[in-house]
Order: sequence, then C-alpha cells, then structure tokens
Amino acid sequence: MAFMETAKENVPPTDTMEDATQEELVDFAVENTFAAVQKIGTDFGYKLIADYCIYQLFCLHKAGYEQFSEAGELDRAQSWALDAGQLQAIGKILRTVNVGPQDFQTPMDTDCV
Repeated sequence: MAFMETAKENVPPTDTMEDATQEELVDFAVENTFAAVQKIGTDFGYKLIADYCIYQLFCLHKAGYEQFSEAGELDRAQSWALDAGQLQAIGKILRTVNVGPQDFQTPMDTDCV
C-alpha cells in the first residue's frame, strides 16, 4: 500500500523491529513511552504521546481512504474512512481530558473537580 510507504518516509531511518515478538514490541513501547514521559516531567506526556499517535493513525487511514477511493475500490475506501472518522473522534475527546497545569490542549474554562 503506497500510502503506508509514504507515512513511513516521515519516520527517520533506524533499526527496525519487524521481526520482534509481541512481548518485545510491548516492552519497547512501554520503555520508550515511560522515558519520554519522564523527560517531559508530568503525566501530560502520556496525553501528548497518545494524541500524536492517534493523529498519525488518522492520517494513515485518511490516506488509505483517498487511495482506495481514487482506485475505485469504494467498499475498501469506506472502511478506511470510517476508521479515520473514529480516530478523529478519539483525538477530539482526548484533547478535552485535562491532565494538569502543563496541559495546553484542554480549554482553560474546563473545571477540574
């Protein structure tokens, strides 16, 4: 799928983990997420990472929709479009969840109880 290759072009080249086990992949994700959140210094790091990942998945599915739609594969295009819409909604909801004073994504008028 060409759109997946295009998305991969935006990622700097590194050693891949294509042949890693599920456990290795999860361990890698946990370790790197934890390290990034520690570097950011607050739990807002989790939200920021989640928002970025959801946005990347949205872009991937939107590109899939566009490619399949242009190719006339409308059933496949619809599937990708539905997923893109769900990811867009998830991102919108995530950005309304306040994670503290460092959280610049949540509207300032949101009351934290």
